[in-house]
Amino acid sequence: MFSKATANFVRQIDKDGSLIHVSRVNDSCKLVPMALVVKRRRLWFWQRPKYQPTDFTLGNLLLGDKELSPGVCDGEFLSYKGTFGDKLSGKLDTKAGAVSVELEGRGTSELQSCFGELRKQELDVKKLLRDSSGRLVDMQHVLVQQLKKRTEVLAIVKDRILTTNSGRVTQTIKEQCTFQGVLGLVGMLASSVKDSNNIEVDSDVSLEIPSHTVIAYSVLELEIKKDGRYNVCLQPGTIGGFEADSSAISCPSPDPSNDIVDGKFNGEHHPEKVPLRAQQNGSQEVELSPLAELPQLTRRALFQELQETMKDRTALSYLQCVLEELCGGETLDPAEREEQFEGQRDSVSAGPECSRPASAAHLHAAHLLVSAIEELPDETLSVLSESRADFLGAFDTLVCRLKESVGPLPVQRLPVPLLDNQAFQLAEQLLGSTSVTLKRNSDTLWTETGEKAEVLPLLLCLSYHAWPLLKRIARLKRRFEMCGIWALFGSDDCLSVQCTSAMKIAHRGPDAFRFENVNGFTNCCFGFHRLAIVDQLHGMQPLRIKKFPFLWLCYNGEIYNHHTLKQQFEFDHQTKVDGEVLLHLYDRFGIQKMASLLDGVFAFVLLDTANKKVFLGRDTYGVRPLFKLLTDDGFLAVCSEAKGLTDVTHAMASPADIVPFLPGHFEVFDLKQNGKVQSIQMEQFHCCTQEPAHAIYDTAERLPTSFNEETVKSNIRTLFESAVRKRLMAQRRIGCLLSGGLDSSLVAATLVKLAKEEKLQYPIQTFSIGSEDSPDVIAARKVAAHIGSEHHEVNFSVEEGIQAVEEVIFHLETYDITTIRASVGMYLVSKFIKEKSDSVVIFSGEGSDELTQGYIYFHKAPTPKAAAEDSVRLMKELYLFDVLRADRTTSAHGLELRVPFLDHRFTAYYMSLPEEMRIAKHGVEKHLLRDSFKGLDLIPDEILWRRKEAFSDGMMSLKKSWYTCLQEHLGSVVNDDQMEKAHKTFRHLPPCTKEAYYFRQVFEKHFPGRAEWLSHYWMPRWINATDPSARTLSIYKPHKDQ
Repeated sequence: MFSKATANFVRQIDKDGSLIHVSRVNDSCKLVPMALVVKRRRLWFWQRPKYQPTDFTLGNLLLGDKELSPGVCDGEFLSYKGTFGDKLSGKLDTKAGAVSVELEGRGTSELQSCFGELRKQELDVKKLLRDSSGRLVDMQHVLVQQLKKRTEVLAIVKDRILTTNSGRVTQTIKEQCTFQGVLGLVGMLASSVKDSNNIEVDSDVSLEIPSHTVIAYSVLELEIKKDGRYNVCLQPGTIGGFEADSSAISCPSPDPSNDIVDGKFNGEHHPEKVPLRAQQNGSQEVELSPLAELPQLTRRALFQELQETMKDRTALSYLQCVLEELCGGETLDPAEREEQFEGQRDSVSAGPECSRPASAAHLHAAHLLVSAIEELPDETLSVLSESRADFLGAFDTLVCRLKESVGPLPVQRLPVPLLDNQAFQLAEQLLGSTSVTLKRNSDTLWTETGEKAEVLPLLLCLSYHAWPLLKRIARLKRRFEMCGIWALFGSDDCLSVQCTSAMKIAHRGPDAFRFENVNGFTNCCFGFHRLAIVDQLHGMQPLRIKKFPFLWLCYNGEIYNHHTLKQQFEFDHQTKVDGEVLLHLYDRFGIQKMASLLDGVFAFVLLDTANKKVFLGRDTYGVRPLFKLLTDDGFLAVCSEAKGLTDVTHAMASPADIVPFLPGHFEVFDLKQNGKVQSIQMEQFHCCTQEPAHAIYDTAERLPTSFNEETVKSNIRTLFESAVRKRLMAQRRIGCLLSGGLDSSLVAATLVKLAKEEKLQYPIQTFSIGSEDSPDVIAARKVAAHIGSEHHEVNFSVEEGIQAVEEVIFHLETYDITTIRASVGMYLVSKFIKEKSDSVVIFSGEGSDELTQGYIYFHKAPTPKAAAEDSVRLMKELYLFDVLRADRTTSAHGLELRVPFLDHRFTAYYMSLPEEMRIAKHGVEKHLLRDSFKGLDLIPDEILWRRKEAFSDGMMSLKKSWYTCLQEHLGSVVNDDQMEKAHKTFRHLPPCTKEAYYFRQVFEKHFPGRAEWLSHYWMPRWINATDPSARTLSIYKPHKDQ
């Protein structure tokens, strides 16, 4: 609020001048005359630089013992009171005449600022130059060293404007109202000068402002040579910076004249002002080709989304900060600007039409676009956000016709909606707000730009592209992430070399990455790959907060009960990241209780430098992966996938094992001063058969404890719905894998039902995969029609499936036969989702077969007790098979997986039920689960009672199963001689079939010598089986409709 008030002040008092508004009250004390300020260049040349006050003055930076005291001239400035808000009023004169526009809105906000009597203090520059003559900059000063690496600029405070008495900033927001008004043109607002020292502005700003608070200031940049000599940049437009090795100043100098022609940057460049001088037929016109080149349908779709645009500059600045950090914030070299702009323009043009998820390219495009919007005048933003779609469509057409016209445009070609005088005046205003005059006589139309026209027309053009992306990204107030984590403790090799290993898991977080050394432990490092956007500057990891500066956290996953825990224990969170709750829980309760109170899926690395401890932990079923490498001398490496550790080097002669971290456990290590560690505790905090500790804080209703059948079925429904509901917390689009089987159908149907209750603004997308005559595809089609999802079918050929096998094995890091077979379909459908849809958060039915005894071989269980025991075994091994498959095939394409059947409270309740209740009945597996949803019409009855069909089998027809296709093809790839020597070639788990041999061969190609990663093959029990496919079993019976 303070920042908005000071920005409004500068905008009104010194628009386009040298004054810089103060963003934070706390910065005021730093902004003394001669104080050092860091000027940070931005990515795009049209962006105004950012200024960050430091705790130093120029005197602190110069060598020598003589104190440098600034001379200051002090004088009265003016008295200021401002009011800014949604409702603008005033009568404005323009070349087009008075402009009156009716606006409608659902709310108004009002910001009143009263700074009272203001004073201006000015640095005596002549005295400063005289007193500091001959002195050199300390090039070893910590501030200099930091800024040289980042090629930023140092400046000194020259002038400052400060309050003389306490003031106030007040914001008032009114919702559900309408308003009318007259919009201003080209920076003009109704204002009146009461006397020479008083200004009152009609436009709304409450917060007590202490006296002597600095609200604005100006700076002089410093040009610093390599030998410590420096110059103060006194001439307007001169640029400071550090001298580079090439004897040039590190800040970019202005480019020679380049004009913007055909949408390319060829115009004269200055850091903050870019005149636009594109001549055509003697008239000055503006080239708006980026807008004109968009397909018409795309432009129309963009205009429809303009109905709900953002108008809050604070929100725009917040979003700009998020995107700037996410995209790296690196300033492009001048030679790269043109190429970069053209590339980003192309990606934007393609993006909205195909509605793909935000990739790195889309985020860079969004960064470009939002930066353009942020620089537009308030008047332009106001008109853009409030204009009707039909007007914007007509305005778009007008711009295209003006561009295409060789000379002035005949009036007859004016779009019909703009024939209305009021609409035409609005078009004039929109262009006029960007310093372009739309001229008209009785026969023709044309545009002209004045001598002071800058880059605003280009920014207006770019803003058309920005609105849909802006709206999409701005909704991300907080979201959970799929990501990749990596950490080293006690590295014996250069960390810059070690970090290259972490790039092997970049697919888990394709949008940004970070590596960070640990203070005091130079051979310890964290690495993090991030998917999409979270809380402004705190979304990146390792996560650290001011309250606990000694704690470092890297985690992958979602903590579904973080709000509940925050409220229960009254934690004061400093970010909106769900994982922050781990830091508060650990600080208050220690690692054991912290881990046991978490409801979610997660893998974490937590470092406590105060107590010199390292902690690792993983959720109950290992839904989020975690691997570790630990040498005998105490070198520890941790990663989300094993491939990120294979090339990590260490000092031990013998290779170290890479092992999956056990689900439901945490491990404690002592951290030695040399960065090495020693394991001192390994403890299980979650057991799949016991109700989790966090259940006492759950918001789900308390369940009756009776084992009455109807009560049990009601409890199952309640807990399952709760499991789906808590996983709805996402701001990216949600989709669901739908095979047409019981499990995925229940997930999809419940998801669609709850999405409607939660009023999600989009339909749930469902996805199935298989051949055209696949029983799964046919069944999924019926379910989708029943629940009303937006359904997509992916048909693939045997050749496409076989071609994907090697990629699948690389991502899986296993050679287990059934896992690879089932993964091919899931990998290909995930690829389709990534490329052809905008769903990112994907629900799936994993875990149900293990929990509810859904595999066909359970029909052969000798006793209910044996069946229950095997169910527990399968649940404990999920991280080796089905959960591994689900995570790797989705994360390979940057998707985030959610598995409600593995909700800890749901699984604990189901496994606490009597053994007899959970067994197959009447020849139907999963009888209890099916019976729990009987008669609800949630899914069709034929699907509710459809017999089990393995995913890898059901995606192909009964005539020829997927495993048969694989065996036939691979039978010709592996020869008989290789099979005869298989037991000698592969000592650990030797393959018994040519299919298994090929899988092993590919695995060894990518992960040589790592066969121990698979401890055993997945196979059915209690039955004489030589192949894991259900269709090979004697008890297999297809559904009657298949």
